[in-house]
Parts: sequence; C-alpha cells; structure tokens
Amino acid sequence: MAASGRSILRHRLILLGGGDTGLRMGRAALASGLTEVVAVWEPDKNRRSTLQELFPAATFSAHYQTLLKSCQPDLACIASPDYLHCEHALAALAAGCDVLLNSPLATTAHDALKIVAAAETSHAVAMVHEPDPEEDHHWERTWQRFINAVDGLRAVPSPLSQAAEQVATSEAASCSQVSGRPQAPVAVPPSGPWGRLEPAQLRMRHSQRPDQLPRWSPPPDYDLRPYQPEDDPALRELLTIAGFSNKATDDGYSTLINQEEAVPGTRVVEHNGQIVAATFGGRWNEQVGKLDYVSGSPDHRGRSLGFGVCVAVMRYLYEAGYKTVQLNTDDWRLPAIRTYLKIGFEPCHYREDMKGRWERVMGRLSRYQR
Repeated sequence: MAASGRSILRHRLILLGGGDTGLRMGRAALASGLTEVVAVWEPDKNRRSTLQELFPAATFSAHYQTLLKSCQPDLACIASPDYLHCEHALAALAAGCDVLLNSPLATTAHDALKIVAAAETSHAVAMVHEPDPEEDHHWERTWQRFINAVDGLRAVPSPLSQAAEQVATSEAASCSQVSGRPQAPVAVPPSGPWGRLEPAQLRMRHSQRPDQLPRWSPPPDYDLRPYQPEDDPALRELLTIAGFSNKATDDGYSTLINQEEAVPGTRVVEHNGQIVAATFGGRWNEQVGKLDYVSGSPDHRGRSLGFGVCVAVMRYLYEAGYKTVQLNTDDWRLPAIRTYLKIGFEPCHYREDMKGRWERVMGRLSRYQR
C-alpha cells in the first residue's frame, strides 16, 4: 500500500478509439499510477499492432460490446469518431463505467441529451475533455481531474449539461445557416446536484446515542490532540489541500476558528511534528453541535485519520452538552460521506431536491466500493 492509501492499478480502463486522442489518454492513465488499460477497441489493424506494444496487457478487439462484457472495466475513455460518441457512451454507461469523452460530447443535441440522461440514471461520472494545444500536459491534467471526480476527491470541473448546450448551440447555428432562418437551440435541462434550484450542500445528522460513538486510537507514530493557536498556519495549509481554500484566507480562517466551540472543540492528528488531519468544532444552535471542515493530507490516506478526528470532536461536543451533531457536505465527497455514515450520521432531507441527490450519492457510493 502506498503512503496515500490508494492501491496501484485500482481502476480498469477501456479505450474506445486508438487514434491520437486515445493513445495520449491511455498514456496519461498509465502515468497516473492508478489505472491499468485492460481493453482497447480499435477497428484498424495497423493501429492495433502499434497500440499492442504500448498496452501489452490489454485485450484488443473490433467488437466493443465483447470487451465491455469480458474485461469488466470501470472506466471508459471515448476517443472514437464523433458520430460514435453517443453509441459508445451509452454502452459504457450501461456496463457500469464512469466515462471520459473527447470533445464534442455528441454530434446532435438529441444524442447529447441521451448521454446526459444515461449518466444521471446510472449515477456515473461523465466528463468531456476539451483539448488545449497550447498546454503541454493537458491530457495528464484532464485525467487527474477525471480520476479525482471518480474517487470523490474533487467535483467534476463542469456539468455535462454545459457540454450538451455547446452541441445544441452549434447544431442550431448550422441549421440557421442552411435554412437562412434563425433556429433556437434545443433546450438542455441543467444537470448536476441541484438542477434549477439555488446551490445548497447536503446535510447529515448523527442518529445514535453519544455512548455509541466508536472507539478509535491513532496508528503508531500518530498523535491525536486538541487544537493549539500555533497550529493556525498548518491548518490553513491543510484546508487548502482539502479543497477549502476559501477558509484558508485571512477572513475565512478567522471566521472559522473564532466561531463558537472551534477553539476548545477542534482536534488534530500530528505525525512527526506535522498536522496531517483535522476537524473543526462548531455550534449549530443550543441543542446541536457542528462538525466542520474535515481535512486531511492525501499522503496519509488509508489510516482512518478523518474518522478519528471526527469522533474526537463529536465526543467533545456531546460532553459539552449538545444533544446531537450535524454537518454539511458536498455531493461529490464520497470518502467523507462514507466515513460519516460509518460513524452513524444519516441524511437530512431538508429540501425538495435532497431525496434525489441522496439517491445519487448512495448510487455513487455503491460504485465507489466495487
């Protein structure tokens, strides 16, 4: 196990298309150290012979349905001709893959909408790569963003509906040019967690008695302790690493650490003098304590440090007299949500979109745990 707690060759990738885009994305996937190329669909025999040298462990075929069934990939990179994007994306999504497509998403708005709907139904991550010829490492950057979204470490950079809107706009412009009359683009419903509603985080509440909190002891060479004022620079750096850069600014951090219960309730895990995990204490109201901004170093994943600091903060809040504990989180933070569920938190359906969003999260978690 690597220091980050992530297994090498954790993901299984099928390349649908072995041209330049498929080749470069396959190389980027291998370079990440998190993926093996298990299958390649490429009808051209000459290309197949070249690709076999680069991906010797992969199974090659001109029949993608056979590859999806026999090789059981969990990721698909669609780099086939544009007119095949819809066919290949729908097949990969139906086979249980998270999907990265080369731009454009599809050649028609109708096909683009079918892909968006299939991704929503299957609880899959579906992302479109926009090549940038002026950036040398855009393939590697795209692949890392895709893997982070699949693993629940970062949000998808832009919703799939945005790519569908681009297809619809382009289609309308072409139709207008041919007919000589303005054509309105096909309406694309917004995708993403909250649809047309105002953005709002998910909420969870601890559903068990305080005496049912699990026990946790830090691993060897790790220490769990309360917050100290001299921890502030390290905590701000940790917040940035964890994706909470807005709370690492002067104003953001001041608000966070000066909220009620933060100073006495925050807990950190230290390793060789370095803070590698932290959770901030907070107060929702007189009856409800708050678990706030769970953060950890990616170099120390796989040691349940987030679990440990959460339990420690909750223990403090219950001992301080709060009746229960709540938290807010994001739909894409799968490892964090899995930890909260393990501790005993349950979803709060406080808004009309919450039921559907939680169904999608639970669907993603079942895929994440494959």
